[in-house]
Amino acid sequence: MLEFAERVGWKLQKRDKVLISEFCRAIGVEKRVFKAWLHNNNNNKRKKFAKSDILPECLIQKVLCLFSVKEAAKMSILSKTWLHAWSTLSTLKFTFDYHKGNMRMVDDIMERYKDGKIPIEKFELSNSFFNSEVRHLIDKCLDIALQNGVKDLVFGAYRFPLYHMPVFKILAAKSLRELVLNECDLMHHVSLSSGVMKCKSLRNLSLNEVNLDENMLQPLLNSCPLIVTFNFKYCSGLEKIELLNLRKIKSVSIRTHRQ
Repeated sequence: MLEFAERVGWKLQKRDKVLISEFCRAIGVEKRVFKAWLHNNNNNKRKKFAKSDILPECLIQKVLCLFSVKEAAKMSILSKTWLHAWSTLSTLKFTFDYHKGNMRMVDDIMERYKDGKIPIEKFELSNSFFNSEVRHLIDKCLDIALQNGVKDLVFGAYRFPLYHMPVFKILAAKSLRELVLNECDLMHHVSLSSGVMKCKSLRNLSLNEVNLDENMLQPLLNSCPLIVTFNFKYCSGLEKIELLNLRKIKSVSIRTHRQ
């Protein structure tokens, strides 16, 4: 908390409201407790630690990506460099969990990325339950990730048929190079053949336990003409699988039955 206090100038300013709330929630400290600690220590002389970061920020971010959001937040107090690396991570991974109640924290983080236009390289999102609030937050997270230039998108809806994934919007992203869909239901989507869509940036497509039919699969592949890798595992709803007009494809992995 000492390093974080240094970072925000030992004051609870409005401009840092979201960052402070996010930090307190991540490390499990109530905001009023942090405020009291800040007040009690602000008038004391704070020793300067003679230390330097031996790792560049890009490597620190790679280290932080190995931990959960809460664990990475705790490590951000190591130094100002670690704090900045944590607050601008290019890889984000979230799972909405009803019991952990982490939706507000995710919302705060995504708002900060939106306001600061912080680039997102890879974005992973999944959920273990579903309601109207989750649907709204999923849409919001995907919108922000796409607006911030996400290149690798991994999404899992765990077969909630009520959630209509914005396929058109995702494929329209000019930055997207890899798309992984896990346990999604695409059977009820409007066929891609009903609209003109060309995703010329996508190179890798993976469908894992996705529910879809021929009216969705072939138009989906046709809309991504530059795919070089296609992974298809344990998907349901298809009577036959045809890969047509994919001249640039180099790697195909298809598994229809578990062994």
